[in-house]
Amino acid sequence: SVSSNVVFGPPYLGSSRVFNLTPAVNPRVVGDRVVTITASFGGESVSQNVVIREGNSRDPRIVAPTNIFEGTTGVLARVELNGIFDSNIGVSLTSSSPRVSVVPAQLVVPAGQQAATFTLTAPEDSVDEGNITVTLTAAVADAAPATFQLRAIDNDISGFQIVLPGFVQRGRGYAVSVRAVNRDGTPVSSYAGSADVILYDTRTATE
Repeated sequence: SVSSNVVFGPPYLGSSRVFNLTPAVNPRVVGDRVVTITASFGGESVSQNVVIREGNSRDPRIVAPTNIFEGTTGVLARVELNGIFDSNIGVSLTSSSPRVSVVPAQLVVPAGQQAATFTLTAPEDSVDEGNITVTLTAAVADAAPATFQLRAIDNDISGFQIVLPGFVQRGRGYAVSVRAVNRDGTPVSSYAGSADVILYDTRTATE
């Protein structure tokens, strides 16, 4: 849009005037556009073409959870584009580690849509390997690739932690928690088993 009129003459002196030109925001990507601006006065007119560069692009963005637990399947994530296109846009997805896989590896953002969903899977294994950072990458033709980092949390236990009160008093009972943890000390909530708890008196060196 432009100003509908400008004023020449007193008190506005000079041979030129400034007016506002405001391109409309349009999420649908239609490419660069040529717009003709015409000024008319006293039966005379003059026109000038202006190229409006499209601010939207094919650049993708990944939206996903920041953590995924080993043994989890079907975790939803999505790829978003920085605009809406009139044709289908193909997206290639990759993972930096087999600890997290993406399905499908190729997806399509349909014409007229701005996003498409995919799923993440963290396969179960029996290896005590700890937590790792995994990088997901989304690539679209003629656009900068997008990356997203999430943490794959190992569910194989490496030991146990005992959570004690800060202080205790004689003659009173206290709740003591025992939890299974992986190599990095992250609690493994899926653990089903038992642990032996032994009380040790440091004064008498007896159990």
